Amino acid sequence: MKKMLAILLALLMVLMAGCGGASERSAPENNAAGLYLCTGGTDENGDDMTSMLDTLSALGLYFTLELREDGTGVLDLAGDQTELTWSKSSITMEGVKNLYTLDGDTLSLKDGKESLIFTRISAEEMEAKRKGLISEEGEILPDDSANMVPGVYYVTDCSKDGEAAYLSDEYLRIENDGTGVFGLLGSEYSFEWTLSGTSFTFTDEEGDTFDGVYDGTVIAGDYYSGYHYVFELMDEPPEDFGHATAVYRMAGNYQLVAVFDEAQGDLTAYLDPNDPITMELRQDGTGTMYGSFDGTDGSVELEWDEYTIVAEGDAISCSLEDGNLVLREEGSVLTFAPID
Repeated sequence: MKKMLAILLALLMVLMAGCGGASERSAPENNAAGLYLCTGGTDENGDDMTSMLDTLSALGLYFTLELREDGTGVLDLAGDQTELTWSKSSITMEGVKNLYTLDGDTLSLKDGKESLIFTRISAEEMEAKRKGLISEEGEILPDDSANMVPGVYYVTDCSKDGEAAYLSDEYLRIENDGTGVFGLLGSEYSFEWTLSGTSFTFTDEEGDTFDGVYDGTVIAGDYYSGYHYVFELMDEPPEDFGHATAVYRMAGNYQLVAVFDEAQGDLTAYLDPNDPITMELRQDGTGTMYGSFDGTDGSVELEWDEYTIVAEGDAISCSLEDGNLVLREEGSVLTFAPID
């Protein structure tokens, strides 16, 4: 994308430096005043660059030329603006004058094989293009930004690379003033949202971007390292919100590989590889620990979420650290490594 922008910018600079022209007038006498969109051109080899411009427009990047009635104007290169003056035969920018021709609604700058073609466009249509509100037939679609329903949208599905990912307590709180927050693990990240048709986007205060769609009650899209989220508008969070009925990244099988106790130190050497203690955490929030307990073989049933494992009524905090399951309680640290 940067290469395409550089090519077009370089071409425009060559054209603007290429020709001498007529003297400027403060009030041009022709009918060139208006807003123009760059829709075509040729490079130094005479090759057509229309497809390059189409690619840029698909990314929401446009080159526009505004010629005002008073003989001033502005060139906007995908947001980079340069002031100019113009007459009925030439455009002057940064002290360089260039001749142009006007044929109906088409304004052309040309120098040898290089050229840029601008087509007159209304301010309304240009704004609709920037918002993605132009149909395939070229019609301006209604702006539904004001129709977004404010409220809390709770996460109901999450995946990454096509595979189910764990859910926690994610939510979007949408305000009707164009602001909102993304909630995760007790923290909130503010953002300003944009709705164009059904396209819903925002960039939060950390710089992470959400790119998705909105259908009135559901927001779905990609956010934060490629995770695909589905949020649904609800008056209250669902019963399983933030709990073990979701698919968790910690689900799997583990084996105890190290124990540290403040009183006794590292007990890794005392773990018997022939009599391992293992743990199975299932995606439904249940689990089982297998091994020798108090001199007897057996199993203990568990309940768990991403913060806590509960066994026989006793709760112990847990976390996933560098791929290992780590349990902590009263000065003791138990480390379980994942196994197949």
